[in-house]
Amino acid sequence: MKALVTRSSQIADPPFAKFLFSDTRMAVVWLIVRIYVGYSWLDAGLHKILDT
Repeated sequence: MKALVTRSSQIADPPFAKFLFSDTRMAVVWLIVRIYVGYSWLDAGLHKILDT
């Protein structure tokens, strides 16, 4: 039986993904997205609680 050979290599992130997820300048964009998603979540849930 052949022995298993494990090779460790790192795959570099695409530049766009690195900019989108690792750059601190994108924090403002993610803040806006998070506030919008949170507002949408609350808006969708409140009408179920308040029965209006």
